[in-house]
Amino acid sequence: MFTTLTFNLANAAIRQERLHDRDYTVAPLAMLTEGVHRGSGGPLLYQEVECKRAVPAWNMKPIVVYHPQINGQGVSACDPDILERQQIGMLMNTRWDGKLRAEAWIDQKRARAVDSRVLDALEANKMMEVSTGLFTDNVGEPGEWNGEAYDAIATNHQPDHLALLPDKVGACSIADGAGLLMLNETAKAEGLDLTGLFARQLDIVRRMVGNAMSHSNIHSALHKALVEKLGQGIGKDPPSVWIVDVYDSFFVYEHEDEKRLFKLGFSSSDTGVEITGEPEEVLRVTEYRTVGGAFVGNSVDKEGETPSVANERRNKMEKDKLIEALIANARTKWSEEDREALTALEAAVLEKILPTEEEAEAEQNEAGEKPALEEKPAPEEKPVTMEQYVRNAPLEFRDVLTSGLAAHREQKDGLIAKITANKANQFSKEFLATKGMQELRGLAALAEANAPQANESNIIPMFAGASTLAGPVQNVEDEQPLTPPVMSFGTEG
Repeated sequence: MFTTLTFNLANAAIRQERLHDRDYTVAPLAMLTEGVHRGSGGPLLYQEVECKRAVPAWNMKPIVVYHPQINGQGVSACDPDILERQQIGMLMNTRWDGKLRAEAWIDQKRARAVDSRVLDALEANKMMEVSTGLFTDNVGEPGEWNGEAYDAIATNHQPDHLALLPDKVGACSIADGAGLLMLNETAKAEGLDLTGLFARQLDIVRRMVGNAMSHSNIHSALHKALVEKLGQGIGKDPPSVWIVDVYDSFFVYEHEDEKRLFKLGFSSSDTGVEITGEPEEVLRVTEYRTVGGAFVGNSVDKEGETPSVANERRNKMEKDKLIEALIANARTKWSEEDREALTALEAAVLEKILPTEEEAEAEQNEAGEKPALEEKPAPEEKPVTMEQYVRNAPLEFRDVLTSGLAAHREQKDGLIAKITANKANQFSKEFLATKGMQELRGLAALAEANAPQANESNIIPMFAGASTLAGPVQNVEDEQPLTPPVMSFGTEG
């Protein structure tokens, strides 16, 4: 009998999702609270009204590991090179409920390649510091908010990205009420972190179902152990690998760089997993069964091959024989140089182009000798008029040809008219009609070059919304330049 146990971890709804054929770990987070936060632009006041106004703009913004920088200056994360190097996910379902909250959709494959500490923290239900990256217009005079001094008020929030800080502290930190896996104030008020809450629930589960690791925990533990095993002594970033299948005593994983599958043994206990042996390359084999449960095409013959492998081998041998016969046959024109092209054809096609015995006998004369091959003279080709060509064309193509010819004639007549309209022209229309379009275009361009031109000084450029009259130049010496928006990052450390 199976028992299903369901419990809620202080609303910690970490779940697995799949989007665009990619696996995501989805976790709640709090990004920002109302108050004074000291980021790269100094202490700024973030007001609730400004935070709420920008809520929709946060959706689908990239999640990166650390703030992107160039020469020590914060830059936008929405750059292809930075996204390739640092992005591990995106923000979704953003809202304001006293805090700026969202769901962090962490791409598992990207997170393992960029920084495995993020998934390790999520698997262990440990909170992580975050920091918002956004452009703001900083206005107003310095002041105080709840006893904290600020230099200006951050308005007109323009979200750019959210940075995860595995080993740094954000401007709006966990202590301020923000962070990955920050849920509500219950755990904070009781002085418990999520790890303690999870351990309490896990202890209850283990007492009810025993100490065996769950399949999902084994999967996660194997991935962590595999990355550590393959990354030892390399001196570079951990390899990009992922678990494909897990069995009782071994598992199969794929190496992204090598695009190959490997098998490794393992053992598990209530304390973890241990990988045994060395990687062995394997191939994925697909099997099918009938509705009644019988296997289809996966029995083994006396040579130790499955029917699919044996058939493939026999087909190749048969195909090689057909190619040899085609090249050796004096009645064909195939040679050794054509072997590669013949190999690309199916065996059924090769059989059709190979002369049969019946064909050979039919070509023999009454004395049993093959008739001499005489080359027939090529039939004399007669010139075809355009009308004949159009008349003999497929019905669907006739309209296309007719319309194209009409357009061609109209364009040609127009060019001839331009040339003959020029007073310096000495060509007759009949002579010009014998010329090609390229020559006619050149002559027409020369004819137009001698035409009278408009006075360019009277031309006034027109733009959308612009007046046709030129107005006086305004004196802008007394005007003040606009203050450009600045990028505001959370303090890291």
